[in-house]
This record gives sequence, C-alpha cells and structure tokens, in this order.
Amino acid sequence: MITALRIQNFALIDRLDCQWSSGVTVLSGETGAGKSILLGALQLALGQRADNQSLKNQDQKCIVELEVQLDASWQPWFDQEEIDYSPLTWIRREVIPGGKSRAFLNDTPVRLDQLSDFSHRLLDIHSQQDTLFLTDSDFLLDLIDDLGSYSQAIDQMKESISSWKMEEEALKVIELATSGGDDIEYLRFLRDELVHVRLKEQEGILLLEEHKLLAHADVIQQAMAESYETLEGEEGAARKLTETLRILDRVSDALPSVKDWSERLRGALEELRDISVDTERLASKTEANPQRLEEIEQRMSVLDALKSKHKVTTVEELIPLRDSLIARVEGMENASSAIALAMEKRDKAKARAQEQADVLHAHREALIPLLELEVVEALKTLQMPQAQFVMSINKTDRLTSFGSSAVKLLFSSNKGHALLDVSKAASGGERGRLMLALKGLFARGKGLKTVIFDEIDTGISGQTAARVAQIFREMSRHLQVIVITHLPQVAAAGDAHFLVTKSEVNGKTQTELVPLSPSDRILEVARMLSGDSLTPAALENAKVLLSSANN
Repeated sequence: MITALRIQNFALIDRLDCQWSSGVTVLSGETGAGKSILLGALQLALGQRADNQSLKNQDQKCIVELEVQLDASWQPWFDQEEIDYSPLTWIRREVIPGGKSRAFLNDTPVRLDQLSDFSHRLLDIHSQQDTLFLTDSDFLLDLIDDLGSYSQAIDQMKESISSWKMEEEALKVIELATSGGDDIEYLRFLRDELVHVRLKEQEGILLLEEHKLLAHADVIQQAMAESYETLEGEEGAARKLTETLRILDRVSDALPSVKDWSERLRGALEELRDISVDTERLASKTEANPQRLEEIEQRMSVLDALKSKHKVTTVEELIPLRDSLIARVEGMENASSAIALAMEKRDKAKARAQEQADVLHAHREALIPLLELEVVEALKTLQMPQAQFVMSINKTDRLTSFGSSAVKLLFSSNKGHALLDVSKAASGGERGRLMLALKGLFARGKGLKTVIFDEIDTGISGQTAARVAQIFREMSRHLQVIVITHLPQVAAAGDAHFLVTKSEVNGKTQTELVPLSPSDRILEVARMLSGDSLTPAALENAKVLLSSANN
C-alpha cells in the first residue's frame, strides 16, 4: 500500500509531503481545487509519459515520490528485475526542464516498462472514464481470468498462440524472400559464373606477385647473375674477404685485438655466401615464360571484370557473394516446398492454439455464473435490488492473445425488462455502480493492495451513496482504498480525510493537500452537504454522518 507521497514542482503544486495509512483515505475539495492534478502526479510516478507541462517552474526539475509497503511476495519480482528489494520501497520519478524524465525504484534506475509493470501489480486507478471498459471484451476476459483457478490453461493457450504467431512470421519471411521479383535464371547465371571461376583466398595477391616476377624475368635474371659474380667471382667480395682473413690471421698472435676483427669478418663472409646462394637460386628459377605470363594476365583480367561487375575491390569479397547467390538460388528453387511446409506448420500451430482456446473458453463459461451472482449481490447492496446482470460469452472466429472468446455485459435495472447491452440499458450512475461491483472483483483477482477511485460515485446520491461508502469500508478490510469524492456520505466513511485546496501565494496559484482534524472534518462534510453556507443543520448532520460511519 502507499504510505507516503511527496511532490515537488508539479503543475500547480509547489511542494507537498503527506503520509497515508491503511483503510479508507478520502480526498475532497471544491471543483477546480486540483484533485485531478494530484491524481496526475500519482500517475506520473507510476509510469505515465512525462512532458514539459509537468513542471510548475520551468527552470527546475519536477520530482514525485511514492513510498509503498510491500510484503515478501514481491521478492521474486525484484530479483527478476535485478533491483534491491525493500519492504518499504520508494518510487521516484524526475522530470527535468525540456521534458526528459528518469525513474527509480529504491534508487535503482528503471525503464518505464518496468515501472508500469510494477505499478499494475501494485494498484489500480479508477476514473469516471473507466466505465468505458464495460464494453471492452478484452478487459472483461482479463477480469474473468484473474478470478479463475485455471492459470495452467491460460499459460498453455498463450504459449500455443505464441508458437502460432512465430510460425506465421516464419511463413511471411519465406514468402517475402521469394516475392522480390528476382529473375532466377539471371541469378543462376551470376552464381555459375562465380562458381566456375573457382575463387581462392589470397589469389589476387599471389597472381600479382607472380606477374611481376615473370614480366621482369630477363632483368631479374641478369641482375642476379651479376650479383653472384660480384660476390663469388675471381675479383668478388667473398674472395677478397677470404684473403683479408688470411692476412689478419698472420698477425693475430702478435695483435690479439685482430681476432675480434677476424670473427666479425667471418660472420660477414657467411652472410655474403648465403646471399650469393640465394641470388644463384633465384637466377636459376627465373626464366622467361610467356605462356605462363599470358595465363596469369588472362586470369587477372577475369577476376578484375568480376570485381568491377559486383562492385568490390578484392577476390575475398567475391567469395561471400558467390555463397549468397548459391543460397538465394537454392532458396528460390526450394521455395514452393518451403512455403508448403511453412503453411503446414502454421496451420498445425493454429489448430493447437484453437484447441487451447476452446479449453480456456470452457473454463470461462463454468466460472461466469458464479461471478454473475456476486455482481448481482453487490448491486443489491447498491440499492439496485431488481437488477439483472449477465456476462454473455461466445466463441468468435478471431484468435487473439485472449483466445477466441468474446464477452459483453447485458443489464437491466428493473425486473421484467429485457436484458440489453450495458451501454444502452444503464444510466451513468448505474454504470458507475456496476463498475464499482466489478472493481471489487478486479482488485481481488489481481491481488492488488491499493485501489484509487476517482469520483466513481458521480451520479449517486442519498441512500445509495451510503451503501457505496459501506462498500468502500468493506473493501478496506483487505486493501487500501483511496477515494476522490464529492459525496459527504463517502467522505464521512474515511479513516483519514485530506482536503485539496487551491490558493494564491505571491501572485501564483498553487494546490495543497491538507490533512483534516476531527473538527475540520465536520466542517468539510458540512460544506459537502450544504455548500459554502454552513448551517447549524448541516453541521449537526455532518456530526451524525461521521459518528455513524465510524461505529
């Protein structure tokens, strides 16, 4: 449940800090005082999209914080989301100038989808517009399923629906791949052209090196022969070094430092002879070969043409293109069988999903009569003793994540009158009372700990208002109920009462939330009874309402 609310720089709220408790918490105030602003701040904290309009002062950031009390059942959710769990958890939402926002759970940054998931598990906010859900089949199916004890059937159907959707997407991918209008004959030609040329890794580099060698064979051979003669000929460097060593050896005993020179010269002589061997070897293997040179040039010309054709710069880039063409042609050649197989898998998956949807539909049909009885009993307590209510469930041809069921509510407020669609048969006040009855089931099914009602009592008065107040008190035995109301009967039933006020401070309008003392509550309930003119009768009536509500 919500234990604290803090707001800073939001809309007309400069700063607000209040503590909330269990039971029924009432928020009242004159029209336009800012109750909707307060609700907007709550919704912002719980994951609603933010914009620059949230800021009261456009130069400062807006902060909305909620402290919520959680039990140990929340631990797995926090572990799954990798957020530190605490029995007292803080939700914080910040909006900075410019409209960008950040969200935190216990000082851990979270995404808005994480925050929304957390919020939907924590509480429900009901506004007057929510009566539109009475005609929303998916909302009603969700409500029915939350109250059922057939979660395994729901999981199995959702899993089979997911499998069907996956097979549907796989089929679309295959159809898209084969519907591009490509000419398979042309693709075959391109594939064969690259396959037949027998591409090899590094071939371009190796061909270029061999081409340089053969193109300059005569020059290279002559240079190597001359180099060998210079090194090993009669007047070559090797002979002169050898003669120098003999000369130095004659004086090495008399001049020890000469031995070091000799060793250095011997090393140089070995290097020279290694080089001379290499020059001789290269000279012997380098021969003019016009035929091989022509073969290389033809091969290079073929490869250059392919590189230009496919707009690449290396042979290595042609290889994956070849492999891609092989796969594309093979895919197109096998397209018919692939599409047929994909269709078969899709149809089988859909059939399994339909079977699971039928199982789920049967569970729903069995549960609905029990829910109808509960709603009718709740409507009786709301001063609608003759009300008739039916959840009409039927199978449809449409298969969705909710299965193939469709639900609509049929209603009549008077005995003997024909049941009609609730949108046609129920007045605004009657729809509000019906929604209140369903919300009690909704909160129970969802396992919520807090429900916020925003003027659900609009269109209700008199004895019915007293019964609504009693229902709120009964609901508060199991969860925290926060009510924004104009009804004195509901306000009197609160365990805590806050007044939403609007005033002008330093020329600026601001909204405040003021906790009411017992005496203040008498005045506020009296105001709600008689308006601004607080008559003795209104004050006395307020005291009676407050006294009877708390006995």
